[in-house]
Amino acid sequence: MPAEGADGSGPLANAEAAFTTAATLEPTNPDALAGRAGARLGLGAGEFAGAIADAEAALALDPDYAFTHVPAYTATALRLIDAQARVAQGDFAAALTALDVVFPSNLDADNPDTWVVEGHIEASFETAVLAHLNRVNALWRVDML
Repeated sequence: MPAEGADGSGPLANAEAAFTTAATLEPTNPDALAGRAGARLGLGAGEFAGAIADAEAALALDPDYAFTHVPAYTATALRLIDAQARVAQGDFAAALTALDVVFPSNLDADNPDTWVVEGHIEASFETAVLAHLNRVNALWRVDML
């Protein structure tokens, strides 16, 4: 996939614009919101809040969401988008809340004894959340294949 241009052009920017048009025409279309959430996550820093808002809005419309054209792109994907965007914003507790809906972790910010992911003791709550997110991403990608 070609890289995004410094001028805001590129496939992700084009996808975000197309999904924005679709969401404007049909605000209750979860596919438009979900697609835009993914594009916004990919666009990076300036779009994380929008990615979170779109993922939440799509899930509010359809908690059992599955993308019409790619059924493997589901509510789980939206929760992962939400979690990734929240981690990027530094909100590890909210990221974990999004993840724990579908992949419970038992991580507790106030209890270092819980900061264990796949048998590895993490140095901080934040690194434990990152390790859990990476594990979930790897598991989910395998499940999609």
